Amino acid sequence: MRNLIKKILKENDEWDWIRESNPISFEYLSGKALYFNPPIDNKADLLKLLNYLSNFGFQYGNWYMDLDWDEEGILGIYIDPETNRLVYTTNFMEDDYQEHINGYANRDLELLDGWNFWDSYII
Repeated sequence: MRNLIKKILKENDEWDWIRESNPISFEYLSGKALYFNPPIDNKADLLKLLNYLSNFGFQYGNWYMDLDWDEEGILGIYIDPETNRLVYTTNFMEDDYQEHINGYANRDLELLDGWNFWDSYII
């Protein structure tokens, strides 16, 4: 019976479905940017995101402590593949975020919808 099911599903082994679903991982996130529209506007949400990403091995330092939440929000988080550090952009930049982060990284980056990412993985 198991062989019949494998033929129907065309699986090589019982873990193919996991590999095909592209689960969230260090390799998947590295080099991408999360874009938040509207921006993250409070420290508790930002820390939840930073802690989640740090569990994959990304580092972020203490920059979040200096943000003025009355005037700043986090528009984007770039996951630098060379340093494994999380680089932030506040909502006070004047450029389009895609152009801004591509210029910073010196290449075209894949932007992930930050709030969709949040809803899918962080809740």
